[in-house]
Amino acid sequence: TDVKEKMTYKKIYDTTGTLISGTSTGLDGIHTYKIRYVSAQYKGGAKELSNYEARSIRYPAIAREKNIQGKVIISFIINKSGELEDIKVHQTVSKEIDAECLRVLKASSGWLPAVAYGRKVNQRFFVPIKFRLGPK
Repeated sequence: TDVKEKMTYKKIYDTTGTLISGTSTGLDGIHTYKIRYVSAQYKGGAKELSNYEARSIRYPAIAREKNIQGKVIISFIINKSGELEDIKVHQTVSKEIDAECLRVLKASSGWLPAVAYGRKVNQRFFVPIKFRLGPK
């Protein structure tokens, strides 16, 4: 069974109600923060993730020959170490295209984990990847 960890929080606000700083205390120690939550992201942000995908994805030959196009949606967890786990296809296009998306995401590195109250936390992430062929 999972045991819920008891956390305590101390926050300091300015006179306008804006968070100045805070600390969270739990089993893993004391963490300080200035922002309550920072979402997980690819190092360099969404633009760099798009650049990585553009450099890495190869349109599968069989999908190209059959004129298969569409959008694959993949989800995964970015864990506390910045590694991907529990990778799933939520919207499929074809076996070959789905496999190419999985290959590229599994090979990616440089993910930054989410941070909540100063502590690294797991976050599920969704990535849409479009496959379109140009005019022949």
